[in-house]
Amino acid sequence: MSCLLAAGLTETEEFATSHEDLDSLGIYTLLRREDGTRWELGRGSMGVTYLARDPSLQREVALKIIDAEIFGSGGEARARFLREARATAVLRHPNVATVYQYGVDEESGKSYYAMELVEGETLQDRVRRSGTLDLPTVIEIARQITAALGAAEKRGLVHRDLKPSNVMLTTGEEGGKFTVKVIDFGLAKALAETPDARALTQGDFVGTPAFASPEQLAGAPVDVRADLYSLGATLWYLLTGHMPFGDRAGVLPPVEQLKAAGVPANVTALLVSLVALEPAARPSIPQLEQRLAVSQERLIASRKLPLSWMLAAAAIALAAGAAIIVSHPAPGWHGPRGQKGIAVLPFTDRSEEKANAFFTDGIHDDLLVNLSKIADLKVISRDSVLPYKNGARDRRQIGKDLGVNAVLEGSVRHMGNRARINVQLIDTTNDQQMWAQNYDRQMTDAFTIQSDLAFEIASALKAKLTPGENARLREHATENGEAYLFYIQANDLFADYEKRKPDLERAEQLYEKAIQIDPHFALALAQLSQVQMLLHEMYDPVPARLERAKSLVEEAVRLRPDLPEVHIALGRYYGHGEGWRTGIDYARAMSEYEIALRGLPNNADIYNAMAKIERHLGHWELSATHVRQAATLNPNTPEAWHRLFFSYELMRNFPAAAEALDRAIAVSPNSWNFELHRAWLQVFWKGDIRELERVRAPVGRSPEDFYTEERFSLKMFLSKFAEAEKILRDDPNDLFGLYQLPKSFLLGQAYLGEGDLAKARENFEAARPWMEERVEAVPNEEGMRFFLADLYLGLGRKADAVREGKEAIVRNPEAKDAWNGQFALTDLARLYAKLGDADSAIPVIEHLLSEPSTLCQQNLRLDPSWNPIRGDARFQKLAEQPDRVFGLPDKVAAR
Repeated sequence: MSCLLAAGLTETEEFATSHEDLDSLGIYTLLRREDGTRWELGRGSMGVTYLARDPSLQREVALKIIDAEIFGSGGEARARFLREARATAVLRHPNVATVYQYGVDEESGKSYYAMELVEGETLQDRVRRSGTLDLPTVIEIARQITAALGAAEKRGLVHRDLKPSNVMLTTGEEGGKFTVKVIDFGLAKALAETPDARALTQGDFVGTPAFASPEQLAGAPVDVRADLYSLGATLWYLLTGHMPFGDRAGVLPPVEQLKAAGVPANVTALLVSLVALEPAARPSIPQLEQRLAVSQERLIASRKLPLSWMLAAAAIALAAGAAIIVSHPAPGWHGPRGQKGIAVLPFTDRSEEKANAFFTDGIHDDLLVNLSKIADLKVISRDSVLPYKNGARDRRQIGKDLGVNAVLEGSVRHMGNRARINVQLIDTTNDQQMWAQNYDRQMTDAFTIQSDLAFEIASALKAKLTPGENARLREHATENGEAYLFYIQANDLFADYEKRKPDLERAEQLYEKAIQIDPHFALALAQLSQVQMLLHEMYDPVPARLERAKSLVEEAVRLRPDLPEVHIALGRYYGHGEGWRTGIDYARAMSEYEIALRGLPNNADIYNAMAKIERHLGHWELSATHVRQAATLNPNTPEAWHRLFFSYELMRNFPAAAEALDRAIAVSPNSWNFELHRAWLQVFWKGDIRELERVRAPVGRSPEDFYTEERFSLKMFLSKFAEAEKILRDDPNDLFGLYQLPKSFLLGQAYLGEGDLAKARENFEAARPWMEERVEAVPNEEGMRFFLADLYLGLGRKADAVREGKEAIVRNPEAKDAWNGQFALTDLARLYAKLGDADSAIPVIEHLLSEPSTLCQQNLRLDPSWNPIRGDARFQKLAEQPDRVFGLPDKVAAR
């Protein structure tokens, strides 16, 4: 391996055969320069390329003469070469240099092929001549190469030697437009079939090591994903001048090179996924086309892309969209993966004593994690199988509901310190048993069962395991059974979606016990780090929590940098920051999640986390795509569809938002929260307030009394101020909602709406000290700062209100955080409107309507916040414009 990697970027020149004695090959005449020497175009490890002429068609061609040593003296080898070469010659595409003829010259015995003469320079020559390329150019190059690889994939062809020196760049006459041409397509495959060629190219490997995929270097079978790896390495080189791995095979790619080159986070994440060590972790051609289209659109929006490429970007976006609309398998799954879906139903606890009931759930959850490591399987998430824990099971219906063709059922009986585990795999298409097994172990040895189970299930489903997956499944997170039992108890609490404080605190204690028993238990360290961050984010925002989280995840990285769960914890840490929205590194967080996804390709939580990061980065379409993938893996929980609803609503794709919300309601039909959101959707989509007026009062109370604040806001929107006041009066609490707003502040707003300025000022003054202290404690929280601005406005302190609004924007610039930035800008526009300052409000409104945001046509028409500027002709024009919709008109309910 080391000798291969030493080859690096440079083409080997060991085959320096001279062809000065040749004047022609086949029908082609070799041309000479003015000094009489052959007109050599290039040379490499496979031979030399000359300028030649086809006299019959009167055209110049590039003629490559294959070095004789590759074939040795075997006629059979040449025949095999010709068969494979002819198969590749049928490929015709604008981004592939056309091959005109393969042949063997009978007189000289030399093998050759003639191809289209491309006027221009290779990418390698371009970088050597002028240095690294700019991002818009690289994305356009990537788009065109991807189109070529897509055409080849349809014909079952693999390049095997994609690299900068095998990609030509031709420049047109107008506007700096260029065309990419991939050359030598299929030659490596043709040569790989000749035994003598393998001897000259280190066994089964044919290609250039620095750009070759790991499976190619290992001599394993390859498909288009090997070319995608080479494409990623090529793009990395074009942007940085470096290779992602150089001579360090098997390590993580140095994303700091991309960061130093100013590559944005979404492109960094894309490149990291392309050079993933496992083929299954790389994107498919359609996924890559879509992600490149989104990246190009972002550059157009930021005015970084040359005007001459805008139409090309629109075309590729339409092409990607059409592919998704016309051919729509379950989102995130392609080809055979959708046919190998499995749902691991909750195991039945058959024990007489229930003190160790956690053990049954722990075995079930751990098995789910192990199966989630297999990319060739679609594994339904824990939350979506929990509803089947009790009651009768209709396996065929479960298969249809979850989009799988197999379910695993199991039971656990533990007596003392022994556990008996019975499992069976059922085909949901015919309700027949596919496989069954019984295990009898000590409870403290139960963790050894997980690998056996995963291998047996994968085998029964005929799932293909990569070498990396095989190795990961054989690993044990700990060899200490007692530590493992504490760990699975903690996991059962941590896995709960609602993340209640008592559950998190109990999980914290159990993880601590596991670590005390086994200080090298990296998985427990990573999980405990996440618990610390969640407690900090949701309940206890003290610096000590984050310091503890940091030290735990650093120790986990030191012990097991290869564990995907460790990278999930790192992603959460970088995305959470070292304080409330300070020190956040979204690009680094995204890179960590991409790494984690390679090891856990069926983990819905990773997709949700990536979606959250991408919306902060302003990658709205990609965010929605990842939410859809999470929903596919976790279809039986309302939260997945609710997140998708929010994504589509923000992009003003209201029909898709309605469909996603319907899916959430189907799973949780009694949710008052979903009922409320459906009513609001009718307002923003159709301008219909009737359903909002009919929203019933919720039954029971909600955490932190979100219901009270939601009902209050609803009545304020409808200008029913007395009813809004009554909702507050009927609630004995003093603080409400996510921001824990004082009741006096909300009452001040209600009195302001009623026109009772004296009572409004009285209540605002009562709330002011608490709110000022809160803003001082959490200065970067834009929502709280705008509430304080509203309070100052109610007190007549207009200058203070504007100061707070502007400070919120400075601390939350949209360029750094698109998600919170658009909320801040929306609040700023409303603040200016309340001041009657149309000149300041309207440019902000225009900007927000040009991108995904909470503003839309019906909001401008109906929200009373805009009343002070409603008479302005510019505002009226904006309120009459149809909504700009973002994202593809996709179906979200596909299985």
